[in-house]
Amino acid sequence: MEKRTVPLEVLTSERKIYKEKIKNMEGKMEELLKNQITENENVITEENIALQDKPDYLSEFAQLMQNPTYSDSNEHLDEIREYAEMNGVTLKTAYNALFAEEKYEKIRQKAEQDAYARLNLKQSRKVEAVDGGSGIGKKVAKLNSTQLEVASACGMTPEEYAKYM
Repeated sequence: MEKRTVPLEVLTSERKIYKEKIKNMEGKMEELLKNQITENENVITEENIALQDKPDYLSEFAQLMQNPTYSDSNEHLDEIREYAEMNGVTLKTAYNALFAEEKYEKIRQKAEQDAYARLNLKQSRKVEAVDGGSGIGKKVAKLNSTQLEVASACGMTPEEYAKYM
């Protein structure tokens, strides 16, 4: 393999030519970028004007999801957002307008069922038993579920079972 030698002047002049070409290309690129940025700024500005009236729903939605009362709002997000935009209200207000009555009814029914269950549980566990035949004052014996089952298995009422405890 034979080594070629290139005179330094030729190498320097070639390098100079390519540096100039690169500078020209960089200048053209900068000019194109400036024009594109200017065009994009105009478009973005017009879009921003249209979007300025719309609130930031993402941050509001994140806050809404932190509250357990509104935990199901992600299932109805489109509906809530549409209502909020149409009426110019917050997502929370829109959720309440759309679903508060239904949610309130569910909570009321659950509270009512829980209250009945607690009342039935209390009533099934209290049994009156006469105090040693004196008849003065009554004791209230509390029977647990096992004791109630034993009483019914023996054919006794809870009151009779409590007398012999």
